[in-house]
Amino acid sequence: MRLKSLHKYASLLLALGVIAGMSEQVFAAFDNLIPQRQRGKFFTPSIRLRASYNDNVSAQRGRSATGLAGDQIIKSPVFYTEPRVSIRLPFSQTFIGIDYKYSFAYFSARPNDNEDNAHDLDLRLKHNFSQRLSLDVQHAFTYQQQGVIKRHSTVIRSDGTYTRNEFETAVKYDVTKFFYLTGRYMLNDLDFKTSAGSSTFDATENRIGLESAYVLNKNTVLLSGYTFADKSYDKRANADYDSHIIFGGINYRFGKYFTVDATGGVDFRFHESPTRTTGLDIGLVPLYPGPGIPAGSAIGPIKVGQTDVGHNPFVTARLTTNYFRNAVITLGYSLLTTTTEQTSFTDADVESYSLQVSYRILPKVTVDLSFLYIDENYLGTLFTTTEDGGLLVKLPLLDHPSTKVFRMGAVVSYQVTPWLFYELGYRRTDSDSDFTGSTYQRNEYFTGVNAIF
Repeated sequence: MRLKSLHKYASLLLALGVIAGMSEQVFAAFDNLIPQRQRGKFFTPSIRLRASYNDNVSAQRGRSATGLAGDQIIKSPVFYTEPRVSIRLPFSQTFIGIDYKYSFAYFSARPNDNEDNAHDLDLRLKHNFSQRLSLDVQHAFTYQQQGVIKRHSTVIRSDGTYTRNEFETAVKYDVTKFFYLTGRYMLNDLDFKTSAGSSTFDATENRIGLESAYVLNKNTVLLSGYTFADKSYDKRANADYDSHIIFGGINYRFGKYFTVDATGGVDFRFHESPTRTTGLDIGLVPLYPGPGIPAGSAIGPIKVGQTDVGHNPFVTARLTTNYFRNAVITLGYSLLTTTTEQTSFTDADVESYSLQVSYRILPKVTVDLSFLYIDENYLGTLFTTTEDGGLLVKLPLLDHPSTKVFRMGAVVSYQVTPWLFYELGYRRTDSDSDFTGSTYQRNEYFTGVNAIF
């Protein structure tokens, strides 16, 4: 798995070397790839300093699902430092971007370990071979100590260092003035350095696909495509799957102030559901082991199970308007039905609703509001596993488990000078889940400055 990542690095370096030797006429600028405040600059350093108060730094639940006392909630002031360096190299036909950010967080009241840190490196290469043919390569690398992982629609803290590689390359060809084809390859690789995180999260996902876009008229763009995905877990024999994803979409602008983006499709997922056993007669072991299965049989599972095919529809829609003066409002909705990666139940329906408002009160004062609600419902039964007299016993705990999450945030930004911004904000998270470790409440108050030189 690590060899794949190294191979992509080598391919990127080779592409840089080849493109550096090319010199053709100028076809287009790359201003759309450069943030407004970095245009015309080769080197842009910046730093963000922030102080916050978090009343639940480790996302503990306080009370368990049964109503009994849970883990102790930790409240702490937190101090963040995020220096960043951005390099932009726009040549006649080639753009190279390099971004490096170091993040450091100090928790004054968190016991045992009061520091988190992360390194993020983002590389971007885009080259126009001609007016019709272009190459776009992106690679994001993260090294993080005390990782934060999204699981069951909630963001939880998983102790242990991890690395993440995300690589994407796209080749775009303009067949005609109104019809475009894009071939795309993506790699996502997650590697935890601790046994607990590694056994749950370590995985490699490869995606390859073809997308098309057709400009129907000046207000309408039609999209369609196909993607093949393969995801394999290092230490979870019951979680690997292949997917064939077919999708279509539309970008439609009606009137002067409204734009709609919508995408829908089906994920045909071939999901492996092995019987988890070692050294037993396979014909005697049920899909969900019950009383009488030796506890040692749960160690070192063998891939001997059946293959399930999931027909998983999905849809996303977003409405954006700038109808109100000095304000941009975005409404979002998504629905995903998917075969889960759990052994105890089958499918999940995940709905999410979002609202974002950015409002410029004064020329130098902007308020950003965000609201998100996620409703995630699983089909099947949630089991609990206990050991009784050396035997592994799985007992039903709850039918149709679910997770419901509500998040809101408000940030006021004041432009002190053209390069210095002051921020004041608040975030709230409420997560109510039937899964252990995913129910908690959190409030965060923060203030800080962001300087861009």
